[in-house]
Amino acid sequence: LPGDLVLDLCAAPGSKTGQLLEMVVPSRALQGAAAGDSARYGAVVANDPDIKRGRMMIHRAKALCSPSLIVTALPGQSFPVLHFDGAPLLFDRVLCDVPCSGDGTVRKSHYLLHKWHPAHALQLHILQ
Repeated sequence: LPGDLVLDLCAAPGSKTGQLLEMVVPSRALQGAAAGDSARYGAVVANDPDIKRGRMMIHRAKALCSPSLIVTALPGQSFPVLHFDGAPLLFDRVLCDVPCSGDGTVRKSHYLLHKWHPAHALQLHILQ
């Protein structure tokens, strides 16, 4: 919703992050609000634990030119409590698009079956 503070825990490569920004940042905020406008502006904290994927996301986010985007590279399982003006920052929404096991892809693309192994999926359960 417009004005929401959203945490995107598995954000790279950034497509969903861009869509979230479009939803939470009112269009007038991008055009410059009138002086004294007390409307709450939304923001997105986009996190990806992989620093290389995070860098790629930053590169893509530059095209958005949004001051309402913060990019972090931290493990989602232990994402720290953020503070603003001395108080804990609470998120209105959290998106967590975790790595998947790939079994659905195998059903659609049978040629990938020889690469897929149940052990790979089981290793991801801990991460998920």
